[in-house]
Amino acid sequence: MKSVVVQFLDCALNGLADYNLLEEEWDAISNLVKALKILKDTTTFFSSNSPNISSIIPAMDAIDEAFASGIVDNHELSCTFNR
Repeated sequence: MKSVVVQFLDCALNGLADYNLLEEEWDAISNLVKALKILKDTTTFFSSNSPNISSIIPAMDAIDEAFASGIVDNHELSCTFNR
C-alpha cells in the first residue's frame, strides 16, 4: 500500500506532492491497520451463526488484552499529527 500511495503523491502533475507522509505517519497508519483488523475480525466472528456467550467472553478478553498491551508488538499508538 505504501509504495502505491508514495508513487501517486510523488507525481508533480497532480498537485499532491505536499501530502507525502513522514515515516512516523506511516508507522501510525500501520498501528491503526492492526487495531482495525482486530475489530474487523471480531465483528466478522460475532456476526456469524456460531458465537455464543462462552466464546464471546474470551474474545472480548482477547480484544481487551490486545488494546491494553499496546496493540501488537507492545508499540504505543502514535500521537495525532497536525499539518
